[in-house]
Amino acid sequence: MEKEILLKLKVASVLYENGNKEKSLEHYMKARHLIDEHKDSIGAFVFLEACQVAKKLEKTSDQEAFLKRAKEKGFKTIDEYNAIIAHYAAEDGEDSVRMAIGHCKSALKIANNDNDRGLYYFRMARLSEKLEDDMSALLFYEKAYEHYLEDFDRGRGKPYAALCVAKCHVKAGVYDKAFEYFDIAYNLTIKYDKRICMLIMQICEPAAMAKEKVGDLDGAMFYLNSAFEITKRAEVDTYPVPWWPQSMQFLIAEMYERNGNQKQADETYKDILRNHERKLDIFLHAAHLGLKYNRPKFINVYYEKIADMYETKFNNLEKAKEWRQRVLAEK
Repeated sequence: MEKEILLKLKVASVLYENGNKEKSLEHYMKARHLIDEHKDSIGAFVFLEACQVAKKLEKTSDQEAFLKRAKEKGFKTIDEYNAIIAHYAAEDGEDSVRMAIGHCKSALKIANNDNDRGLYYFRMARLSEKLEDDMSALLFYEKAYEHYLEDFDRGRGKPYAALCVAKCHVKAGVYDKAFEYFDIAYNLTIKYDKRICMLIMQICEPAAMAKEKVGDLDGAMFYLNSAFEITKRAEVDTYPVPWWPQSMQFLIAEMYERNGNQKQADETYKDILRNHERKLDIFLHAAHLGLKYNRPKFINVYYEKIADMYETKFNNLEKAKEWRQRVLAEK
């Protein structure tokens, strides 16, 4: 019976997400009827799933009743703990965040592998950040890093946890530890060279900014140039986005500019322009991806940067106008 109820709740949720509230409500009411009939034999997980659908449909009294029943049943399985954690994590208020953290700690006791334990520590770190509890967030991110295996999440879980540790240390001003974890994140990431572009950019940009802040411009440029070369090599793959290499070049040019090397900055800006003049298909590809993934605003930001560069760096108002017209066309 639980499977039948869960299926009806899933259908109700999908219909709601697709804008068909009337049909969603119809399936929800069928599930609700079955829950009422079998409330003594079903587990907490079903009540929690029903609670989430009731919330979407603004059935407040049902939502409260389902949550109460779930608590009365008690939480015994990983699925039940995941559901109650998700419930409280989505709620506003400090009390809800603390409840989510408490359930994560309970789930840790029955987690049966290191990756699962790492996930709970990672969730607690994220939740601690909501509370602006930086010390707890750091400790939980460190625990997540320690527990994740290297191949977890196709090689991205462990380096991403290391990145979060590094950023916590930057926030605290402990740069030696930050650089230690930035290096760990970088070196782990490049071992998995098929799916690293987004992650390598997430690592290299804050690492470069931190290096710049302590006056290590060579270290900063190492990270930015590494990200540029990796994203450039990966352009032929279907996974990377075509404008990523140029995004990294913008950061390189801006760093040259901030640190008084205007000649090198101008050369980098010109190289960006040359690349784009040679690769007009990049713009078509970018527009296609923007439409496919519903990212027109990001594309407009990208077009605006090029327009601004033509105007402020090369005094080419005609080209700047042309690019701004493209921006308007995409809005």
